[in-house]
Amino acid sequence: MDLFDRVEKGDLDYIKTVKPDVLLKARGKDGVSVLSVATTNDQLDCCKEILEKCPSLLYHQSDQKNTVLHVATYSKSGIYRLIDFFVSFALDKATTSEGENMVRFKRWIKLQNHNEDTALTQAAYYRHLHIVKRLVDVDRQHKLGLSEIHGYQGKTALQLAVEYQDQEMIKLLTDDGEGDPYSNYIPLSISMDLFDHVKYGDMEYIKTVELDVLLNSRDEERNSVLLIATKYDQLDCCEEILKRCPSLLYHQTNCKDTVLHYATYYKSGIPRLIDFFVTVGLDAAANEGENMLRFKKWMRMQNNYSDTALTQAAYYQNLHIVKMLVEVDSQYKLGLSEIVGYKSKTALLLALEYQDREMIKLLTDKGDPSSKIVPLSIVKDLFARVKYGDLDYIKTVELDVLLNSRDEGRLSVLSVATQHDQLDCCKEILKRCPLLLYHQTKQKNTVLHDASYYKKNGISRLIDLFVTAGLDAATSEGDVEGENMIRFKRWIKSQNHNGDTALTQAAYYRNLHIVKTMVEVDRQHKLGLSEIHGDQGKTALQLAVEYQDQEMIKLLTDDGEGDAYSNYIPLSISMDLFDHVKYGDLEYIKTVELDVLLNSRDEERNSVLLIATTYDQLDCCEEILKRCPSLLYHQTNSKETVLHYATYYKSGIPRLIDFFVNVGLDAATNEGNVDNKEGENMIRFKKWIKLQNHNADTALTQASYYRNHDIVKIFVEVDRQYKLGLSEIVGYSQKTALQLALEYQDHEMIKLLTDSRDPDFDYGANNGGNMQISIAIEQAQESLPTGNSSGTGVVSENKIFSSAEVSKHNNSKDCWLVINDKVYDVTGFLGDHPGGGEILLKATGKDATRDFNEVHSHSSNAMTMMDKFYVGVYDSITSLLIKLASDKPQPYSYEQLVDFTKNFSVPLGSGGFGDVYKGKFPNGVLIAVKVLKDNGKEKIMEEQFAAEVETMGRTYHRNLIRLYGYCYGVHTKFKALIYDYMESGSFDTVLFEKKLDLPWEKLHNIAKEVAQGISYLHESCYPQIIHQDIKPANVLLDSNLSPKVIDFGLAKVNMGESQFEQTKVKGTRNYMAPEVNQPNQVRLSCKCDVYSFGMMLFDILGSKRNHVDKRFWFPGQVWDKFNTNQLDKFILDCGIKEEDKDSAKRLSVVALLCVEHNPVARPMMSTVVKMLEGKIKQLDTPTTPFYPNYYSSSESSSVSDSREF
Repeated sequence: MDLFDRVEKGDLDYIKTVKPDVLLKARGKDGVSVLSVATTNDQLDCCKEILEKCPSLLYHQSDQKNTVLHVATYSKSGIYRLIDFFVSFALDKATTSEGENMVRFKRWIKLQNHNEDTALTQAAYYRHLHIVKRLVDVDRQHKLGLSEIHGYQGKTALQLAVEYQDQEMIKLLTDDGEGDPYSNYIPLSISMDLFDHVKYGDMEYIKTVELDVLLNSRDEERNSVLLIATKYDQLDCCEEILKRCPSLLYHQTNCKDTVLHYATYYKSGIPRLIDFFVTVGLDAAANEGENMLRFKKWMRMQNNYSDTALTQAAYYQNLHIVKMLVEVDSQYKLGLSEIVGYKSKTALLLALEYQDREMIKLLTDKGDPSSKIVPLSIVKDLFARVKYGDLDYIKTVELDVLLNSRDEGRLSVLSVATQHDQLDCCKEILKRCPLLLYHQTKQKNTVLHDASYYKKNGISRLIDLFVTAGLDAATSEGDVEGENMIRFKRWIKSQNHNGDTALTQAAYYRNLHIVKTMVEVDRQHKLGLSEIHGDQGKTALQLAVEYQDQEMIKLLTDDGEGDAYSNYIPLSISMDLFDHVKYGDLEYIKTVELDVLLNSRDEERNSVLLIATTYDQLDCCEEILKRCPSLLYHQTNSKETVLHYATYYKSGIPRLIDFFVNVGLDAATNEGNVDNKEGENMIRFKKWIKLQNHNADTALTQASYYRNHDIVKIFVEVDRQYKLGLSEIVGYSQKTALQLALEYQDHEMIKLLTDSRDPDFDYGANNGGNMQISIAIEQAQESLPTGNSSGTGVVSENKIFSSAEVSKHNNSKDCWLVINDKVYDVTGFLGDHPGGGEILLKATGKDATRDFNEVHSHSSNAMTMMDKFYVGVYDSITSLLIKLASDKPQPYSYEQLVDFTKNFSVPLGSGGFGDVYKGKFPNGVLIAVKVLKDNGKEKIMEEQFAAEVETMGRTYHRNLIRLYGYCYGVHTKFKALIYDYMESGSFDTVLFEKKLDLPWEKLHNIAKEVAQGISYLHESCYPQIIHQDIKPANVLLDSNLSPKVIDFGLAKVNMGESQFEQTKVKGTRNYMAPEVNQPNQVRLSCKCDVYSFGMMLFDILGSKRNHVDKRFWFPGQVWDKFNTNQLDKFILDCGIKEEDKDSAKRLSVVALLCVEHNPVARPMMSTVVKMLEGKIKQLDTPTTPFYPNYYSSSESSSVSDSREF
């Protein structure tokens, strides 16, 4: 694998040093040779060097029967120069004599892979004309009969060409070989060089290009030079090209796209090019002859999606282009408007589906409304001025322009001013164009939706302005309900594409100020607004109840007498107060009215006490609680209390926790401390200290998560003193504070949470990592094999997990807590351990195996099962469970591994660090044994070995591979690691080779579980573990297709090196984050893994490997489709079913967020898990994935190849 890594990167100097027999015999996954790897990565120089030393590799076939010819013709682009080199090389060998070499050559070039494809049928399938041409030349010259062989689905190359109606390929395959079809064929290298000049608008160069080259240049997708100029909006180049080659106007690509399709493809389209092409076509067609017939046929051409340029423009709602095409259609009676496009819809049907009144009018009117459309360039300029609040400019804009300006999303100038919170601009626009108040965008949003959507607080001042403006217009007609009042009522109840009114949207974002405004208007004018259901069929009140938002519930249920609003403080006053609190302005706080201090809230429902807590202003907290003690118990939108705020960060603020707890206790104990009689304040205190936030965390579980020992200590002392049961509450991820401590192996925190101040209690001090365990564990320790000791039998499970002779214990509650808190995690581990199902818990001689297994299967039944356990001394049981939960990998001897693997007779595969063999423990449990390679660098080997054992020995998660044991030969240098065996193999094999036909739901679950495993490495391990090589090949699947991440044990060593020597960073090129490849030293972070995981999500979405050619790079295609609002269509084209589309779309957006170029912009893996689980409803919008200057062409043909390779 080290050799293959070098070849992938084109390390020619290294290849020259490799011995020929190593080059000849090296095989990778699926039996690929080093030449195949060089071919896949388009390393021509490496291919030459390899064939010079090992010419026989040319004829090698992989396990999938692929030759290098197949490899070089796979995917959309193919690698023509390699095909040419391989064929020429083989011919040179074969033509030296008409003997064995020629026979071998003829047999080789006609070889069929596992899909029954020859290189020619595969090239025809992918429509690689350059490769087809080369192979047809050879076929005819040497009479090979290659063209007659049937490939995939029993079709010859010619049958494929006919199926595609590909006239150029048909001509290539049917011509008699006299050279006529090739005389105008331009080599790909020349075409690509020309296209590069065109992209950048190099007019001078284009003028020097020969006419034949300009006319006949094509890339792999059959794009002409005119199509490239169109795609890059190079109008001058288009003019020059058509002046010299007018016939290119009518050319179609592989996907049957014309220049009209290319110019209408994006949301905005390129109206000036549409206008230019139509004008050129009409000029040529001026006489009612052949040219007019050709023009009419061209205008009505349909691409692979059956779209004409008009239906495609309608699909993207490009009004400017629709207007142009409708005018031509009406004038020349083309019948263009009647043609059905994608999904059998005409342009008018699409307009009706969108309820796009302007487009409906365009398509049904005779052209009159078109005069009102403002050119896009003017619209863009106007909107840019509005964004920055250029009021003087707006005053100079003509009324018609102000009223009718629309961008691609159908935003009006008022919508843009609203989104950018330009109050003065909104006032000016409404003064001149009051009708814009009622305008709806393409997404059916009104300005009310715009003002309640952006920012969590919305823009309440704009809501107030718009509602007031609407009411003024509605009530100016008098008391009788006139047209304006009817319009106002319909407008304020308008629902957008999500089904939300402005009120339900404001309730969703918990914008109390906006909810208050809407509710007041609703009640005053009896609109029935509060009764309308929004997104997910919920009213505003139902959302408030779901959030348990008492203030919003009160707003929505109060009878309107003013009680609910009497204590409501304007946001501006609240924010001013909060600014003073942030800087600890105690004198100012003392002057604030009690009502303001008590009721001030920001958008997140933070109180003034929470702000003081966030900024660690103890004096302010004391003053606030002295005047407003009830604020101690306040919760935010996210259900956070001051206790949560003071434990949020890693350090926490212990002095504030101590202060708040004491204040709460003072209030609770002032009522007296009468036994068995708790007062109201004590009940409130106990309820408050146990409150859980939106993550289900109490302050204690949150403090444990951040490992704030001082804060944990405070809570534990209070918990024990007042018998609160706080330690028993599970928080985020259904873990108690003690379970988190065990997961971190934080012995100090474990001791805090288990030490009951009993002098007889001994937690079991950590002496050199070995906990003192009583009962019969010593018996097991005595039997452990060490090093390379020979003749020792496999460790007995019955000895490792020796029977625990325990007696009845009076404190059954403590025993139940131990079982309830730990059985799930412990038995989860035991279930994966060899022989774990045979554990015996003997109680007074009773075999309790069945009982134990029952608890294992249903941990929630632990309490009801307690009567079946005779539990002994609490500290011993705790120590035993701790021991089991953190069980270390066991040492095994070389002789044992020989026995387990039958002398290493069943290889499973090989990796960069060693070979893997299948084995079996004596009890029948299957294992995988990885024997580490001796690379001659003993110190590095020892570091790698120690790193894997140490790192994997301290981790346990259901989605991480489990390390059972190891073998370390001091003298023999033999090193091996023993893992759990994964029956279903590696994820990349399942994903890319289609060995299992997995439904989308299973693929999505695999993605989610892998994310959970990585999240555990990043956020639950201390110190943090960064994998550095996340990819499908490093994910194995068990018999239930549950994934387990592998190779994370080596991350620690590599992470250390990466901080100093960037060249030694591990990883796989197509999955590595951009910062890893930066020339300067970069300190790696867990965000590198997030990037790699995002790339893996693209693999899952497309079920294919990422192509190295950026033009056909799948992640780039996803980004392009997302940007052009075509993601839904693209996902279906990938073979994903309609019912799975929403899930796949969410996964696509998550992938784009993960691969943001800026590491800071990437989410944490725990957030990724929540996104994939759907717990985060509103996903952020990706901004700059991959690289800032990334560009990938958006081809119409984005259907994933369904064939295996």
